[in-house]
Amino acid sequence: MAGTIEEIRFTAGPGNWCLSRAAPDDDLRGQVLEFWEVQGALAPFRETLLPNGAVELMFDLGPPHRVLSKQGEGWWRDAWYSGLHEEALVIESLEGTHLVSARMHPVGAIALLGPRVSALANRIVPIAEICDDDAELRAAVVAASSTAERFAVIERCLRNSSHRHLPAPAAVRDAAARIEATHGNLRIASLHESIGVSRKHLAVLFRRHVGLTLKDYAKLRRFVFALSWLREHDAIDWPALAAEAGYSDQSHLARDFRRVGAASPTEYLRRRSPDADALIYEAGDR
Repeated sequence: MAGTIEEIRFTAGPGNWCLSRAAPDDDLRGQVLEFWEVQGALAPFRETLLPNGAVELMFDLGPPHRVLSKQGEGWWRDAWYSGLHEEALVIESLEGTHLVSARMHPVGAIALLGPRVSALANRIVPIAEICDDDAELRAAVVAASSTAERFAVIERCLRNSSHRHLPAPAAVRDAAARIEATHGNLRIASLHESIGVSRKHLAVLFRRHVGLTLKDYAKLRRFVFALSWLREHDAIDWPALAAEAGYSDQSHLARDFRRVGAASPTEYLRRRSPDADALIYEAGDR
């Protein structure tokens, strides 16, 4: 069963939220990053969800959500898989929210859900495309009577599924780990040398199993690092952040933030959600 549940309640913007989080059991750590659940009786709102370097197995237990961006445009209900995204997702909720998710490492998800997830970068797909027993799984999540039980249902499903799949190749796991440890601030051209494979072989393997090139994954991890830095600091030293994240200068940081997050860093600070993962607007505001 998942670890101790942390519950955070907050009031901001459209209304009241309750966010619950828990770490996975030890055998799934590194593959599952966390389980989370959010509930809110909210006024209609729109949010720009910023890339977090993870993938999500999502279950909707409340009203539907509308995706307005190209990754999965349309109304989403029941359950879906959200792949590794390089750019922000724009989502609209008109009647509140109740979502449950397993947030996973993009490489670790291959060992849990199989090779089908490798082709789903920058996409949202119905859960049926990656889970053979999707209807049964969602029914079990819906029937669970508490957050802890819902997390346990999803964790048990992922553990059982992992027995049927192989992990990504060691070279892919090693490359991803090195990129993450340096938040993308390393020489991609020579990465293959430290891993002990040819440059072309590593490039092909990584693209096949992660869905992004090595360079694009490094750029994504740089953005994720910058975002985490902004979450943790009240007084922002923009030149210092740009240098530490690996940007050439402050303007490079600002351009990349607009490209990935559809907003400037200062707009993020003004509009960020209580959990700091998104920018919040009124429905129809953008």
